[in-house]
Amino acid sequence: MLKKLYKKNGFILSLARDGKRFTLSYEQKLWAYYNLHMYKSASTFTTEKLSCKGLVAKIISLASCGEFEEAKSTLKFMLKHYDCHKFYIRLIDSLAPFMPHDALVLLETLTNKPTALHAALLLKLGKVEKAKELLKTSILQKEYRTSPELLLYHSNALISILPKKQLTVSRVRVLFLTKYWL
Repeated sequence: MLKKLYKKNGFILSLARDGKRFTLSYEQKLWAYYNLHMYKSASTFTTEKLSCKGLVAKIISLASCGEFEEAKSTLKFMLKHYDCHKFYIRLIDSLAPFMPHDALVLLETLTNKPTALHAALLLKLGKVEKAKELLKTSILQKEYRTSPELLLYHSNALISILPKKQLTVSRVRVLFLTKYWL
């Protein structure tokens, strides 16, 4: 019963019933705390007993609690001892608000980078010219059809234009694209 609850994302009930009839594993408890946004509780778990999934949850929890140095050391531990590529996008996306530089460094190790995430990180870190170049290429390849936020990021990258004109340029571009290209 407990395993069914856990698999159906019934994390609160799983934690409440833990130890009564069934027990959750160490990593299942961490994952439950993480998914319930109980980051302080999740950040207290030790690193040694965790797999990739648990390490990702711990790193994000540490970063969200402001424990950046410990998050960085846990990230280095994970990169050195584990092959966690399938969790990288989730990790990068979650680290972006707290540790954007580390998120960008990790993103640039990937071969298939999500353009929207890459552009957002570049803009957040002030690398506007690189972001403009990336966004120009992605718009020419019509990636905005699946990621419309690329048009917003492109508009944000036009910082050399006054904000009022920037919005006008974006509206014209969106109207043009929706009329002729979509």
